[in-house]
Amino acid sequence: MKRLAYIAITIFAYLGAGTAKADQEISLFDGGGRATAYIAVNDELTIYLWDGKPVAYLEPSKAGEFHVYGFSGSHLGWFLKGAIWNHEGTASCAISELFNRRNWTKH
Repeated sequence: MKRLAYIAITIFAYLGAGTAKADQEISLFDGGGRATAYIAVNDELTIYLWDGKPVAYLEPSKAGEFHVYGFSGSHLGWFLKGAIWNHEGTASCAISELFNRRNWTKH
């Protein structure tokens, strides 16, 4: 439970206190603004598609970012600055607050 609390605090510190609570989800939107997935905060940071299929999970790093892993064990990218970034540096989805910003950059 301590690990979940640490992760939730880390995510909320970046996203802002009003974005989500520990028993809620963090919605993720594609480039067209469509809700495509969500992070279940109280389900070990599992990423689900909106049809209910679990597709990946977040694993915190010592650097304060989150690695995204598929259930096959393959590293898919990072959850950083409110977006999921792949190895090519492209954001595949992001929280709604990022759509109001002009420049998305990974670093």
